[in-house]
Amino acid sequence: MKRKRSLTSDILSILIDRKAPYRILHRMLEGYYEGNDGVMPSHEVLRATLSRLKKNNLVTLKRGNWTASDDGATRAKTDPRPWRKAARPPKSEKNMIIIFDVPEIEKLKRDWLSVELKALGFVMLQKSVWFGPAPVPKEFIEALHKLKILPCMRFFTAKEAEIA
Repeated sequence: MKRKRSLTSDILSILIDRKAPYRILHRMLEGYYEGNDGVMPSHEVLRATLSRLKKNNLVTLKRGNWTASDDGATRAKTDPRPWRKAARPPKSEKNMIIIFDVPEIEKLKRDWLSVELKALGFVMLQKSVWFGPAPVPKEFIEALHKLKILPCMRFFTAKEAEIA
């Protein structure tokens, strides 16, 4: 059974660790819904949802930029996306490098990928080089395939060495 999309979860996922004006937020949401067979919410629905999230102190609007509040970030971490709830050992060793080259025309998908990698516990080494725990959840790989960006990615196993 397919999970019903949660606009609230998608908005909070995008706004963790970043600010975005309404126009950019709307474009990034298009990246979430494209390839997921979802229907992009109308501007009225998006504005109403943002208003409700602001009223509930889950997002803030400062100088025209939306961002997740501390409460919103906490809620986003309990997101129902299956790969975000993937069972991991408490101290999972970071031993995977993911390198990707998503074309500029697919910027929304690249932004989506960065948000998801952060949620999986990866850290950015360079713009398109990430280091984090392995293995990545199967559902995450399936999402990459649906978005047609899996061919743009390479996965490597590595071990960080302490020198000195």
